[in-house]
Amino acid sequence: MKKIYHFNYDYGVAEVTIAVDTDILTEEPACAILDFYGWYYDKETDRIGEVVKRCAMEVIRAGVRYGNDLTAIKEYVKENNELDLLGDKSGIKVIAFEPFQFDEVRLELEEIETLEK
Repeated sequence: MKKIYHFNYDYGVAEVTIAVDTDILTEEPACAILDFYGWYYDKETDRIGEVVKRCAMEVIRAGVRYGNDLTAIKEYVKENNELDLLGDKSGIKVIAFEPFQFDEVRLELEEIETLEK
């Protein structure tokens, strides 16, 4: 079965859509992935959802660097994780990403200090 997970980070600052083949990513490999990376998770929650949530965060982190270049983002996530988090082997595929972007309008100068020599 395939499930589509839609994530929204900070009220639309970034959005990630991930397709998961739950015939490949079952509870057992999901637990192994969570344990391998030492990711904290609530043992009472859906472990597949927890893995997919962590993958979404990896995509958003990479998106800060690569903007909306989904190919570069996937390659970065693949190269910077010891396990194949994304792709046919894991059953996890990023299908859409609206990137996080820095915006100078959101940056406010709070104070300027003058230091004496």
